[in-house]
Amino acid sequence: MYRNNDTLEQFQFQGRARLAADEAERRKVYDGAPEVERNYDFTQMGAAVVIDLDLVEGFFRRGPRPAPGPGEDGALAAPPE
Repeated sequence: MYRNNDTLEQFQFQGRARLAADEAERRKVYDGAPEVERNYDFTQMGAAVVIDLDLVEGFFRRGPRPAPGPGEDGALAAPPE
């Protein structure tokens, strides 16, 4: 599950996890990881986990986020007249 309330994005991922099959795949995972993660495994002794995705569901908002309506920003809505 991935959710970002600021950008109104939400995704759910379903798949099967497995260890990398060979050194080439392991290297591809390592090279694709963010540098901060690679720095924790500088000896490259960690296992590479690959997720084979079967399904991705979710949504994201394109364009600017609309201004909040009454009561949507945490403030109380104005009483009816």
